[in-house]
Amino acid sequence: RPQEPQPDLLGNLLHENGVTHAKRMLLSFAIYAALLLVHVWLPSKLIIIAGAADWLPILRPKFWYLLSPRIQIPFELLCFHLTMLGFLEKYKNEIGGMQHSWLLFVSRMMGLTNKLLPRTIERFVFVGHRPIFFKKEEKRETGDHHEDGLTATTGSNSTIDSPAIEKGVEKCFAPPSSLRHSRDLDEVDPFWYELAAGPDDVVNFIEEGIEKPTDKPRYELARNKRDGHRVLIGSRAFIRLPLPFQEQDMVDRKRRRSGKDSATFEPSTKHMFPTAQGPFRLRRKTLENGEMVIQVWREVPGQLISRPPEGWDDLGAGGAEVQGRWAWAREKHSVVENSVAHREPLFHKRGGYLSHFVLFLKSLVVAVLSWFMISVLLCLGMNVPLALGRTVLYLLRFTNERIHDPAAFGIGLIIVTPALRTLSGVAARNRGLIWDAWKRMTSSIRLPPIGKLSLFVGSVALWFLVIPMLAGTWYHLLFVKSSAWFAEGETQFGQEVMWVLGCGTLLLNVFAAMCYVKAFSKAYWVRAIQFLVEGEDGNANQQQNNDDEPARDSEGVVVVPWQGKHGRVASFFDVLYGVVYRGDWGRVDSTRLIHQVVEPLLLNIITSLV
Repeated sequence: RPQEPQPDLLGNLLHENGVTHAKRMLLSFAIYAALLLVHVWLPSKLIIIAGAADWLPILRPKFWYLLSPRIQIPFELLCFHLTMLGFLEKYKNEIGGMQHSWLLFVSRMMGLTNKLLPRTIERFVFVGHRPIFFKKEEKRETGDHHEDGLTATTGSNSTIDSPAIEKGVEKCFAPPSSLRHSRDLDEVDPFWYELAAGPDDVVNFIEEGIEKPTDKPRYELARNKRDGHRVLIGSRAFIRLPLPFQEQDMVDRKRRRSGKDSATFEPSTKHMFPTAQGPFRLRRKTLENGEMVIQVWREVPGQLISRPPEGWDDLGAGGAEVQGRWAWAREKHSVVENSVAHREPLFHKRGGYLSHFVLFLKSLVVAVLSWFMISVLLCLGMNVPLALGRTVLYLLRFTNERIHDPAAFGIGLIIVTPALRTLSGVAARNRGLIWDAWKRMTSSIRLPPIGKLSLFVGSVALWFLVIPMLAGTWYHLLFVKSSAWFAEGETQFGQEVMWVLGCGTLLLNVFAAMCYVKAFSKAYWVRAIQFLVEGEDGNANQQQNNDDEPARDSEGVVVVPWQGKHGRVASFFDVLYGVVYRGDWGRVDSTRLIHQVVEPLLLNIITSLV
């Protein structure tokens, strides 16, 4: 069970009997078979039928085995499974947030938000009320008895207070002592007994049976209970109705025969009903004329509840009550789940066949669109990293026979993961308003001084054109060109210029990314190994504090390092970002752009070429 911690999974499997283990294996097999059928086999079949198989690299695999396939394939499968498990463990909250965002979008588009997604309860609105007791049409001004044994009094039915009743039970009767054993009482409205019996459609039953007000709506704030339930102020968990005359008379006879309190014979829950009835909340109230009524208030849904909740995956912390997730089976509900507003039913009993058919079509559209989006994301998640990895190997001039898709997929993941995190951060800061961000960027553009403009343009040209050409030339001369090429004395690359430029751009920006994450330091690899072994980066905060402190030489002069978030390369791109996105030309200077970054790189590459 996924909601239960498994500290010793292997030990539990060994202690199980064969039948239990077989049941679990069959259930797991059925789940995985269904997932593979719906999300792998069916999309692949549709892609092949559409003729798009030649365009997707995942359907045209390439392998190159350095070792024996019997050794290399199991090793790669092990690495792949461990990597994917770590990836899912790290980004499962982001995946859950993405699923929640999609459900918000598609539910809003189909008008099914209140039927599918949970909301909080903001407050309650008064719907109406109904008297607890009703009087006979024929009344006598005196207190004489009617033929049916009832008297036209303004009291309520009689019963004996039961000490066994909990504090959360609200009684609908408090008769005077003179009427406590009288049979001349008003009758309880059968409406409340029917409600206590549990009608099939509570919402329709209450709406049709109450007296609705004609004045403007009245609202009342909700009160939070300890378990998270949202209730009316001054209300209790249950309302208890008085017993009918026949049952009360039987209780009294038993009491007289035994000499015991009638509460010991009284069915304590037979005529009790909860004050929370679907979207309604009930509360007893005595009007100014002395009439006792039950008020009916309805929930006013508030904001949508964001999922997944914080700490939902901490199995060691406790069950759903602690984690805030939705409960499984008989688990105790969390505060979040108890505070959810009542969802509208998908199919109303009062609706006709046409409305039911429309809702069925909407639900079907939601399911099909969700399946389609999952298939598209899976297709992109498998093909985009693989295509990027193949492109990297292609730029590094690997031949077609030496391209290995598992390695290419890993290279692509290294590129895609930080790119997606950066884009998601930008989208979160701008709330997805790309047009507003573009207007803000264009409105901040000002004509800079000619000196700063020329310095900026020159730095960009050197970084994105000159240095990549030199770096690509260096790579081709060192790793690609053979001795025969040098012997022939050819000095031009001819049509290989674009490959050289692409290869140099790749090498230069990989170097910049490695400088940003301090990949050339010992501490980086220590943290990486610690993360792979323990699953957490224990020194991340300490290392971040060390990065914030600038280094100084023996004379106290600040020395700007190449690596880190405050290094030379990071400062270079920070200046470029400020100019392009914010129009900040004040930070453009030759020290940050030329002397600290571009000039040393040019000198080292030219020296290595010479």
